[in-house]
Amino acid sequence: MDVADGAPEVLADQVQVQQVLVNLLLNAFDALFASAPGHRRVLLASAPAAANRIAISVSDSGPGVPDEVRPRLFESFFSTKPQGLGIGLAIAQTIVAAHGSRIEYSDAPGGGAVFAFSLESAADGARAC
Repeated sequence: MDVADGAPEVLADQVQVQQVLVNLLLNAFDALFASAPGHRRVLLASAPAAANRIAISVSDSGPGVPDEVRPRLFESFFSTKPQGLGIGLAIAQTIVAAHGSRIEYSDAPGGGAVFAFSLESAADGARAC
């Protein structure tokens, strides 16, 4: 984990954000099965972002997402996993959208995947988590 020092609390539904993070982390862990044990890395990070937002990302050292799959990543019922239902990323994207953001995919430096989104930081008196 790489959590920014002094990061403010965010405006979010704690259970919903937990669901998003669990989904992104499980996908990252699944991506590592083909990697050698010494090269398996998953990083959950947060950092200040523009306009009173906190950037949150989950990155892994797996194979990344093939180009032909990327346009469909967040489609309901689309999965690259043999026994996947294809609803995890779709639900995560819906939750993040309800919080005023969008999950974005990018290639990780050195190989792998990064899924990132942002959440609004809490203002004085606002409900935070």
